[in-house]
Amino acid sequence: RKDAEESYQERMLEFVDTDTLAERLKDRNSVATEFRSLQYGWFSFRFFAMDRADGKPLEDVVFAIQDINEEKKEQEAINRQIEAVQSINEAKAAFVDNMADDLQRPLQELVGLNESILRESRDDAIRGYARSACSVTSQLLTLTDGLVDGLGIESGKIKLAATPYSLRQVMTDTLDTV
Repeated sequence: RKDAEESYQERMLEFVDTDTLAERLKDRNSVATEFRSLQYGWFSFRFFAMDRADGKPLEDVVFAIQDINEEKKEQEAINRQIEAVQSINEAKAAFVDNMADDLQRPLQELVGLNESILRESRDDAIRGYARSACSVTSQLLTLTDGLVDGLGIESGKIKLAATPYSLRQVMTDTLDTV
């Protein structure tokens, strides 16, 4: 109680409550929790069920404490990297979205101007150029719509999420990129 950060004190008291331990371990081999010590940093506490006998209450457990400061530091560093990448992706997404909007207005105006040329001009060559310009402009409008939709920018679909930390996976990913 004296060493756990205040936000963990109640949870730790519930975790070490031996009166409820047998019930918590009923269908499990172990139960675990993490807490932050005021003096020593992060720890993982775990109870392991021992010598189970069918129809008899659990009597023996092993209590283990693991210092997880390094793992927490690595996880926090990864989370900071993810937040930085998310921030960059959000800025890029906003840029692309704004660029697509900025492109669509003049392209739509160009379609309108070409339609006016098609309506008013009697020269077949000019009308051919206008039809080609309309076609290309329509393709560009479709591409700008597709760019925004394909990247999922408008609806905020671009997301990164933290996953459980695995040193083995980090090493594998690092070796794969080298």
